[in-house]
Amino acid sequence: MCRTYTRGLSRMAYLSPNNVESEPSCNALVGGYKILCGVIIVDSNLQEAKKIFFAHHGMHFYMARGEIYDYYKSFNIPRRVEVSWLREMLSDILDKFHKTPNLKEKERLFTRYGKTVAQLKDEDELQCMMKHISSGKECYDTITISNMIGSLLNTVQSFSDSVKIPIINNEIIPLLKDILNGDVRISDDYKENGIFPDYCLEEKVREGLMNKITYWESKLL
Repeated sequence: MCRTYTRGLSRMAYLSPNNVESEPSCNALVGGYKILCGVIIVDSNLQEAKKIFFAHHGMHFYMARGEIYDYYKSFNIPRRVEVSWLREMLSDILDKFHKTPNLKEKERLFTRYGKTVAQLKDEDELQCMMKHISSGKECYDTITISNMIGSLLNTVQSFSDSVKIPIINNEIIPLLKDILNGDVRISDDYKENGIFPDYCLEEKVREGLMNKITYWESKLL
């Protein structure tokens, strides 16, 4: 089950209720040391590490690319602490997602949401992403929903075949076909200097949907 949040008309998102129960507690600061998730860490080190972690969206790959990875690793942050930070990050992303009325920004935040879910390897959150897309297909324009599906496809690849294949085959591909067979609607949020860019042309949008269907159907053969 997914907890439902609403912000205005047709603004829906989902968050697994068991996330709250599964998160480690962080509840003590004594003499400059923080007891976090059962680990004692110098508070100044903890804050510095957390700042780096959040600046790089919790992704070690981004840290390595930015040449700060060795510095971050020197703090020896345990994985369970990073998981608590990822949960905090997820909550922050969803809060921003709810609040923005701009569909292009919602799409960007949904991509970040997916990347965080991929790091957590949380199957409940993955299902919540799928449910959000299914429920939002009537609310969002075609580009937004298509790009959200693209983010979901990127996220699902981080999971095992037993998880991702049924989702792609039974839910994502049928949804893509349903969208392809409908009218193409484009939000004004995608205009640049008052003009829609080329990727917003109907033929481009339909081509993108068809490419996703063709690629994933061949991938699952």
